[in-house]
Amino acid sequence: MWLRIWVAPCALALALALACRSENVDPARTHAELGRVTQELSEEHAEQVRCNNLLTNLSQNLDATREELALAKSQREEIAQRRLAFEKLKVALQPLIASGKAVPVTSGSLMSFNLSAAVLFPSGDANVSAEGEQALEPLAKMLAEFPDLHFMIAGHTDAQPLVKGKFADNWELSTQRALQVMRVLVAQGASATHLAVAGYGATAPADPNQTAEGLAHNRRIEIVLVPGAAAAPPPEATGSGDASIAPPPSTAAASPPSDGDP
Repeated sequence: MWLRIWVAPCALALALALACRSENVDPARTHAELGRVTQELSEEHAEQVRCNNLLTNLSQNLDATREELALAKSQREEIAQRRLAFEKLKVALQPLIASGKAVPVTSGSLMSFNLSAAVLFPSGDANVSAEGEQALEPLAKMLAEFPDLHFMIAGHTDAQPLVKGKFADNWELSTQRALQVMRVLVAQGASATHLAVAGYGATAPADPNQTAEGLAHNRRIEIVLVPGAAAAPPPEATGSGDASIAPPPSTAAASPPSDGDP
């Protein structure tokens, strides 16, 4: 099409130029006609540039739309995978859930499980008990089934200050407990590169620290299915024993019995 647009005016211009050699042709008229043809050529060129720019913009917009659609699809698939893992974890932890020692928590696309500290640790200690190791076995098995997901193990305490012992404060106690849970899960088959730990001390309570029940609810380990991590690289140092600090996860209440430690 563009070839036809250019050939016709050029042919006309050539014919007019040749006609100028004839004695019967008015030079002024010929020059006027050449001017008209030149103007048409200029306008056609401007139109071609405009169309080319329009095609370029449309192509760029199409590419951007495709990228947005691909991103949206990836996000939907990641949420669906976390939802599947969450439902399978609910089945695996059903005995603890039925006894009130584990609570599934959802808030929008956020999903987590609160595990009672009383199930996992002796009073005032960060080492996982034999009962706690047994309770973590089905959790480790489920985590190993989802190699594309990442999980945050978050330790929480109540607001009672530590009087004495081997931990300086609730920050240290919560972090050490989360770290020990991670090590048990790795020993039971969970991938170390897909786990991270965080200690929040008493900064993210599930319940007010005003009753024995509220204090017990706040002493917990939270297993968080990290949003958006399916396509992300593994977090650094997740298997090294270092605690990572992250924004507070869900503070929905767990319902474990009091274990008597802060």
